[in-house]
Amino acid sequence: MKLSKAQKKELAKKIGKKKPEVVVNKSVEKVNKKKVVVWNFKPNDLVWFKNCVALLVSDKTYYTERLEENCFYILHNNVVMITHGKNLRKIN
Repeated sequence: MKLSKAQKKELAKKIGKKKPEVVVNKSVEKVNKKKVVVWNFKPNDLVWFKNCVALLVSDKTYYTERLEENCFYILHNNVVMITHGKNLRKIN
């Protein structure tokens, strides 16, 4: 059943009048904001990983794979691995 423009307008007016008032809860919960630590490692840096030296291969992409923030590709024991920045220590 199709409605004409006039019927649609009448329905819209009726619905608009019958809309109940919305009650908004004014209590706002505090959101716990987490501190995000951004690591400043760069590709080709030497890092400590599990008491061994590793080479940081990439910080964002390795071939076509992408990573989250603070994750890195490292070369450790002849294997390219993904690890989080908190597991790495930079060698000066």
